[in-house]
Amino acid sequence: MHNAIIQSGSVLTQSLIMPRNDSIKYAFLFGEAMNCRMDTNKNLRNCLLNKTADDIVKGQLTFSAIDPSYTPFRPSIEENRPDAFLGQNPIELINSNDLADIPIMIGLVRNEG
Repeated sequence: MHNAIIQSGSVLTQSLIMPRNDSIKYAFLFGEAMNCRMDTNKNLRNCLLNKTADDIVKGQLTFSAIDPSYTPFRPSIEENRPDAFLGQNPIELINSNDLADIPIMIGLVRNEG
């Protein structure tokens, strides 16, 4: 990775990080709401990639009506392996000083959400 953009929050907002087991569970619940074939992760992924932005928003609203705090597209910690995007809790990464030295841009929008 060469650069990063952080929008609408901070890696230090721990309540926004979804536990891995929850992220898998919610991905499949979301896929079910989107009428995706869910026999494998790959089929679920391919199905969601072929949905329109409008379909995705409508699917998200289904969950938001049940639980207003539901945010389906938030970071989750992956298995710690070489190709993982986020393989460790961000606070642990900061404390270990095991960080990439890359330029970042951080932003927010007034009255967001």
